Amino acid sequence: ALVLGWRSTFPRRGRTAVAVGRLAMPLVLITVALVAWSTLDQFRGRPAQMGLPAALTVRAEQPGGPTEDELRQILAGVPEVAAVHPGAEMAALVPGQTGTITLRGLGTAEDPYPSAVAEGRAARGQDEAVAGQGLLDLLGVRVGDWVRMTVEGRPQILHIVGRSIEPESGGRIISTTVDALRERDPGLRPDFHALVLT
Repeated sequence: ALVLGWRSTFPRRGRTAVAVGRLAMPLVLITVALVAWSTLDQFRGRPAQMGLPAALTVRAEQPGGPTEDELRQILAGVPEVAAVHPGAEMAALVPGQTGTITLRGLGTAEDPYPSAVAEGRAARGQDEAVAGQGLLDLLGVRVGDWVRMTVEGRPQILHIVGRSIEPESGGRIISTTVDALRERDPGLRPDFHALVLT
């Protein structure tokens, strides 16, 4: 009786599969849309948790523009800005690799940028840095190791104290403070300012 009932429930398997597919497809599409919407909302609302260095960056690279101190005062005067952190990015070479990685200086030792760290801790000292997973995989290192690189012909040695989520450049980014970059180049001027919004 059970076999007869089963046959009468699904008289044509092709039609049954099509009916199930018609019901399942909208549910799958709704799920995909909600996940994408949630992810985009995370990028917009909490960029540090998604691995972005800042929600908003300001670049003042025009000749005759404001000095670094003037720009910080202008930005600090905006009510929606909670903090202003100087930043600089440059290409660096690591031993044994033909391509470059990105060396990012963000914040200062006195006022570090509040970056999200997936493993370890944020960089606090002069020679400390946080690396993206792509960089750790590329070099075969992990949190706690020292990394040597060449920046504009000068050596830079950093201690990796944390791992961050870096969606840019395949995660091949190492972040430290602007002060650590100024040890190598005292005349370094920030390329941009990262803003922490209220």
